[in-house]
Formats: sequence, structure tokens, C-alpha cells
Amino acid sequence: MMIIDGETVITGPFNFTKAAEENHAENLLVIRNKKLAERYIRNWQKHAQLSRPMSGEVEKVEFEATKDRKDSQPIIARMVR
Repeated sequence: MMIIDGETVITGPFNFTKAAEENHAENLLVIRNKKLAERYIRNWQKHAQLSRPMSGEVEKVEFEATKDRKDSQPIIARMVR
């Protein structure tokens, strides 16, 4: 989900990669509505207030891809301490 210029909301399962653009049946929804964008911003700010920084060092990041992947983009990334 993205909010651009305070009035445009871009949402949906679209993965912003070349493979998604050219090979996958992904979609996104572009909504131009300032009031809706403000609601999305308030929701994000609410969640940001509840979050906390990660503490400690990250030793490595593991990637797991599905069998049918044709590009090098990871499907799942896990941080392991």
C-alpha cells in the first residue's frame, strides 16, 4: 500500500518487480480520494505509535522461494538472531 501526494492510495497484492509486471497475474487498485488517503495515513500513524525498534543484532537473513519462481526475488525473508 502506498499513499502518494496525500490523496492517492495505491493498494492491492501487486509486487513491484519486473517479473510481477511482465509475467504474473497481479493487480493493484489506484484510488484518488483525499479523505480516504487521510484515513489510511491515520491508520498507519496509529500502528507506528504501537511499534518499537528491533533490538539486538541480526546474524543473517534467510530466504525461501517457491519451486515455481523464475526470478531471484525472495518470497519469504526471515531475520535470524
